[in-house]
Amino acid sequence: MRVRLISVPLAALLMLSVAAPAGAVTDGTADGNNHPYVGLLVFDDAPGQPAWRCSGALISPTVVLTAAHCTDGAVAARVWFQPDVTYAVVPYPLYPYGGPGSGAFEGTPYSYPGYQSPFGNGLVGFSYGDIGVVVLSQPVPTSQVDHYAQLPTAGTADALANKAPIDYVGFGVQYQAQVPGNDLPQPPPYYRWTGPRIRNFAPGEFVSGNFRGSDNLIKVSMNPGGDKGGTCFGDSGGPDLLGGTDTVLAVNSFVTNVNCSGVGYDTRVDVQARLDWIGSFLAQPTTCTFAAPDSAYYNGPSDSSPMYGDGALSITWDATSRAVTGGWWNEVAPPTVGTTYHNVAASGTVSATGAVSLNFTRTDPNVYAFGAGGTLAGGHFVGWADGSPGQYLWTADGTVTCR
Repeated sequence: MRVRLISVPLAALLMLSVAAPAGAVTDGTADGNNHPYVGLLVFDDAPGQPAWRCSGALISPTVVLTAAHCTDGAVAARVWFQPDVTYAVVPYPLYPYGGPGSGAFEGTPYSYPGYQSPFGNGLVGFSYGDIGVVVLSQPVPTSQVDHYAQLPTAGTADALANKAPIDYVGFGVQYQAQVPGNDLPQPPPYYRWTGPRIRNFAPGEFVSGNFRGSDNLIKVSMNPGGDKGGTCFGDSGGPDLLGGTDTVLAVNSFVTNVNCSGVGYDTRVDVQARLDWIGSFLAQPTTCTFAAPDSAYYNGPSDSSPMYGDGALSITWDATSRAVTGGWWNEVAPPTVGTTYHNVAASGTVSATGAVSLNFTRTDPNVYAFGAGGTLAGGHFVGWADGSPGQYLWTADGTVTCR
């Protein structure tokens, strides 16, 4: 399997697909859904500006573990957990921009406070503490990811024997296209790396021994052959799994040459200070809120009916029990401009699959309660509301935040 591990700007990687490959994928196989928790991450370096991509592992419904050289300098991120994120499956611009219908989960990137690059001399001084996380704005449903990557206990790598099996999983490039060097930006062969955006798997080996920086990094074999593989551009942040398990021993950090061969250096997760920092993001959220600054609702049985009004919608629920604890609906359009409906006794549920059942109490002079329901997915709500003279269809686009 071939994908990213050196700190080369990933914006260039997003252009690799223009090179026509002349060869076959080597050193790895399509993973399918064997490791559904490994996702493809896209990071924005400015609002609405996708800049580079990495891999990462979901370690809870809302936390993705990746590398700090992926999160560093990013203002936003999104992740896909489908095994195939090619344009045939996720058409442009849904990839890389995300949004309704893209299948992506939006999140906020964080870098380990001890991260430095460079921090010393030589290869092992290339980076220190290269750990990052992305906290998602809404949980990934278990219907899509039914189990998570697991954190190791501190010191796990210290007890491993030489050539202990390591499993690589990621969304990086897989092979070098046969393209003349003068047809590519310099320097080739970095720009020759290409391959579809699919989740790949390859077995590898741990290289034991104490070396300068072994408290920060593990060394892994990157030599193909013997049914073994390695990692390359785009695999950055993806997990080095203890062979045959879901335990993340390290995250992919950097390779030592543009051919992605020889050995690679990956940042240890099994360091207590790093485990403590990652753990600080794993506290279960207590409250979730869906906030939609604009909503539309329609008078009648179908979307072809005239629009009744638009406004804003908010729903708050307990993250554990899924019970609705509050919310409001503010109408700002005809037929009653400016009328506000505040929910003083909200009740209902928002299920883990996004099914919504609500009871609102209108608090203007014509006090009455009404029911509403629908489906909430990816920040998009589609549902209905009972009222007078009948039932209204309702849509709203917003964001879900769990704290």
